[in-house]
Order: sequence, then C-alpha cells, then structure tokens
Amino acid sequence: MTTRYLFTLAAISILGLALGLTAPAYGTISSPAPAASFSDGDSIGDKTFSELDGARNIVTTKIGGNTYAVVAAVWDNGVQIIDITKPRSPIPVATITDGQRGGGGGTFSELHGAFDVAIVKMDIREKLRTLALVTAEGDDGVQIIDITNPYSPISVASISDGDRVGDKTFDELDGAKGIAAAKIGNNTYAVVAAEHDNGVQIIDITDPYFPRPAASITDGQQTRGGLFSELRGAYDVTTVEVDINTEVRTLALVAAVWDNGVQIIDITDPYSPISVASITDGQQGRGGTFSELHGAIGIATAKIGDNTYALVAADGDDGVQIIDITDPAAPLPAASVTDGQQGRGGNTFTTLDGAKDIAITTADNNTYALVAAEYDDGVQIIDITDPLYLKAVTSVTDGQWIGKKSFDELHGAVGIATVWVDNNLYAVVAAFGDNGVQIIDFSTTYTKYW
Repeated sequence: MTTRYLFTLAAISILGLALGLTAPAYGTISSPAPAASFSDGDSIGDKTFSELDGARNIVTTKIGGNTYAVVAAVWDNGVQIIDITKPRSPIPVATITDGQRGGGGGTFSELHGAFDVAIVKMDIREKLRTLALVTAEGDDGVQIIDITNPYSPISVASISDGDRVGDKTFDELDGAKGIAAAKIGNNTYAVVAAEHDNGVQIIDITDPYFPRPAASITDGQQTRGGLFSELRGAYDVTTVEVDINTEVRTLALVAAVWDNGVQIIDITDPYSPISVASITDGQQGRGGTFSELHGAIGIATAKIGDNTYALVAADGDDGVQIIDITDPAAPLPAASVTDGQQGRGGNTFTTLDGAKDIAITTADNNTYALVAAEYDDGVQIIDITDPLYLKAVTSVTDGQWIGKKSFDELHGAVGIATVWVDNNLYAVVAAFGDNGVQIIDFSTTYTKYW
C-alpha cells in the first residue's frame, strides 16, 4: 500500500467524521458490535415483523443462496422467518400463526405457545426440502413446516400429545419444550423434551407427512441398560454422535430443570433407547464435582480435540457446566463457571445471571461458547478451547453503546444461535423481554466510512 493511499483513507475517515456520517462498527469475537435489531411490530417497507411477541428460541439455516433466521414466539403462538443474508438489513419474509392456513392448503394447528425450533434438511420424494420442527408448549405438540420456499411455508404435519398411529401413541409431549433432530441410518428422527410429562418423545419423521411415534421415555422408567433418573422437568435436548469402541453411537442429551441435571440417552436404536448415564447438581465425578447444574435449562455440545463435551446452561446457578462425555457412560466434570467468577486470564464472567441458552462456534482456531443470560439482559462470550480452564472473553448487554449504535434488543435474552454469512461471523439472539431479535457482528477488525 502506498503512502498516497494511506493518506486517502485517512482523509476519507476525517471527512466522514466531519460530515457526521455513521461509522458502522464491525466487531470481533472480543469486541462485538451491534449489526441490527428489530421488535415485534417493526416494519420494513410493506412487510412487518409480526410474530415476535415472546420471542423464545431462534435458529438459522441456508436456503438457496440466502441465509434465514427462524424464531419461535411463545406469546404470538407462531413463527417468524427472517432473511438475514444482509445481517445489517434483515427482512421479514413470512409469519405463521396457530390456526393459519398454509401455502399447501394445510392448517398450522400446533403452534399455540410456540417454544423451540429445529431445522432439518431431507430428501422428500426425490427433492431436497428444508423443514422447521416447532414445539408448542400450549398445544402439547409439534408442528412440521416446509420452509423450502421461505416466502410460502407449508404445513406438513402436526402432532399432539395423545395422538395415535396404529397401536402406538405420542404420549410424551405434554409441555413440549426443546427439540432436536437426528439422522440415524437411513431415517430421520425428532427428539422432544416434554417438561410436564417429565420425559422424551422420539418421532420418526422419515416421511414428515406421516410422522410416527418411535419411543417415549419417562422419568423413573426402567429400561434395558438402566434407570432414567434425570428427566423431571425435561426442558432442552440436543443430539450428538460419538465413537465408542470404533462404533458410532447417537446420543440424546437432556437438560432437566427440576432434576437439576442431565440425562444421557443412547438412541442409536430409536425404538429402544438406553439410559447411558445421569448427572445431577452436586454429584461427584472423577476429578471434581458437577457444581453448576441447578436449574439445568439449556444444552449444547462441542467437539474439541479428540473429546466431546456437553455444555449446560444452569438458570438456577447462573452459570455453565462443561461435561466431558467422550465416554458417555462415565461423564466427567471438566469446568464450571458462575456469574461474577473470575476466569483464567483475570477477566470476570459478568453476564451469566439467568443463563438460558448456549451456542458454540469456532473462530481464529479457538472454540467459543456464547451464552444468552435472561436476567443480565445480554450475552457472555467464553473461550472454551481448553475446557478445563475457561476464559471470559467479553460480554454485551442491553442498552450498551458501540460507536453510534447500541444493543437495544437484548432485554430478556433467552435464545441464541451463530451463523456465518459471507465468511463473517454473526450471532442472532431472541429477546423474550424485548419481543425481538438482536444481530451481533463478530466479523472483522476495521471500521469503514462511506
């Protein structure tokens, strides 16, 4: 770069400041910046964000050449689909409400109290389709939605607690909360955590138009392999594959808010799930104690090196527990952090009060956990590259200013996901208190004027 060009950049910067032009902040993992925010009722042109009241959980997906966020809104009894291909200029694409007729003629009948959403891509009748699986705590069920065309979502199927298919019943969907998907063999399954049923429903969605109950599990149930003892208040669920003795096994990990713990389930045979291990707050493990599981409410997994870890958001403990599940039958406490604790390197964990949800991402060869903290109205970023020694990287809170922009949709942050757009990293946060979404920029290190 020539001296003349350097002078030109400096002159442009000075000119931008002199003219009062906005300098949009481009963040880094240690200096995040607000990209965009929007609330229920906000409009872009002739389109409105009309399904964000009680925004509870959020996921992202790529469809065609675009990137979308899908939000489950508990008070609006529905789903908001948002085009975030340009993260600083999000566009409301479609809304779906309980009782609404869909693009394919069917009715969205299982969205009352829409709570969580998972995305799965499937070959259906020789076409690749993108499905959103939505739990409805008020309807005690699941709505399956085809969002392959995000502008015209289609009701594929709905399932409610007590529905029968042949001689089998969906009997573990009362208070359906968390949902995850898993591909096992040639089939695809949904796994649902049901708070009021204190259990888990496994659903075969290989033909999503005709979902079938595969298996159900209840707290206290004895099955082949042992007792399911950590499912009271089953709240969130995730799935992960692990190699055990050169064999790939599929696990479901369930965070149980009332049991203050985690249940590990082998669902490699989804029709005959096995209790692998259970962990509760205060339990001793080899090398330490599981000390941050009180009010276990959110769960995610991360592969770091040769090991697999579960990360649990503990609402009651205002913190995070990391569990080494490389050998899922003998889980080990790795590290735990709580709000106000000083981390490795001297920084303090300041935004973990009411920890609700966790997203995992890798950037700059490091692995990070991003935690949505409802009562701190913000997000805590944690370096978990060494799962035994955690670092508090930074945090952002509602109302915090960066340059000329503020984080103004983080009040009651409860759901979080990360996404890469054009090789830049962003987080999207569902804010229950603000009835909206905050997009956070972790992309680059510079500021640009125009």
